[in-house]
Amino acid sequence: MKKNAVLKDFFREINKNKGRFLSIFFIVMLGTAFFAGLRSTGYDMKYSADAFYRETKLMDIRVLSTLGLAEADLETMRSVPGVVDVTGGHTADAVCVHKGTELVIRMIGRTTGVNELAVTEGRAPEGAGEVLLDAYRMHDRFKIGDTFKVTGGVEADIEDSLVRDTFTVVGFGYLPYYTDLTRGDSSIGDGSVDAFAVISPDVFVADYYTEAYVTVLNADETMSLSDEYRALIESVSDGLEVVSEDARARRYKEVSAEIADAIEEGRTAIEDGERELADAAQALEDGRQKIADGEAEIEENENKLADGLREYEEGLRDYEDGKKQAEEGRAALEDGASQLASAKAELSAGKAKYAQGLAEYEAGKAALEASQSQYDAGYAAYEAGLETVKSLESAAAEARTSYETDNAAYEADLAAYEADRAAYETRVENIRAAAEAPDADQAAIARE
Repeated sequence: MKKNAVLKDFFREINKNKGRFLSIFFIVMLGTAFFAGLRSTGYDMKYSADAFYRETKLMDIRVLSTLGLAEADLETMRSVPGVVDVTGGHTADAVCVHKGTELVIRMIGRTTGVNELAVTEGRAPEGAGEVLLDAYRMHDRFKIGDTFKVTGGVEADIEDSLVRDTFTVVGFGYLPYYTDLTRGDSSIGDGSVDAFAVISPDVFVADYYTEAYVTVLNADETMSLSDEYRALIESVSDGLEVVSEDARARRYKEVSAEIADAIEEGRTAIEDGERELADAAQALEDGRQKIADGEAEIEENENKLADGLREYEEGLRDYEDGKKQAEEGRAALEDGASQLASAKAELSAGKAKYAQGLAEYEAGKAALEASQSQYDAGYAAYEAGLETVKSLESAAAEARTSYETDNAAYEADLAAYEADRAAYETRVENIRAAAEAPDADQAAIARE
């Protein structure tokens, strides 16, 4: 009886408060459904992510190195217990300027067997001139077939990282390790990567890897993001940390040797440049010495020319003196002939004096002939200069004649202008006088 009474009372209360009962019922139902959805959503998201990671063969561990990784480093990592395989990867940060916006792009070399692309449009890159772009960040900026060009940033050249800087867009897609909205940090641009671009690994210049992708034994058998998976990965990571010391030391020695070789090559180039500079300086000094020798030779030739002119003037004076002496001797000979009968005793002395004067005459004549060529050359230069002066004087005379003709015309025009102006002023005075005179006078002036 009590049970029936309780049920009757229960249903009676519900019947009295149907609205309240329905509200509470639906509130409880929605809360239960929401809680059940939350309980199942986390597992579904983890399952979907795990399925995506398995499909794209996501790496289990990513190894980075600032000095780069050689093939020997990959072999060392493969020897760590629990490691299935290690794949080397190439990356380089670049800048793409698109429609006035500067974007920092992480250029990634395509890999097979690990971190495979999830292509959403187009296809994966195959040739060295092809690129697949980040579907999330670049799909609204480029389309398939567009040209994609990158640079190295402010302080770096793209030629140091890539063998080419221009690519053709062949597809869009995702990489499995870029599942969030961020794309990482960068040392160029504003410090953050805006998008990624996948290209052929043959485009990279470096002969070493910038990172390595490690796959772990039995990792596919556990759910990603689970505690079991984390424990498995941490055990292998500890082993990689142990071998990384030897790998870093070996890579440091290789890089140090490369740097030492580069320094030695630079030192050799500097020494060669210093020797070339010293040779150039010596050649410059030799040139200066040749210039000084040439100037000295010019001065010496000028002195010789001055000496020749002086010798010519002296020879000319000697010639004049000899000629004068010859004339005097001839006069004395004529006087001696008239006085021959009375001056035979003085004939020998006159002949000797005549012979001496004749010898001096011949010497002066020889000196004159020796310097005549120099005189003729100077005279020819003088004649040429004289012709030039005459030409300039003739041109000046023609210009003066033209000026005088134009000036005479100007004077005539000016005189005519003055006459017309005087007549005009006279006419104006007459008109002004007529304006002030009586009507009869105005009529007379008008008739005039």
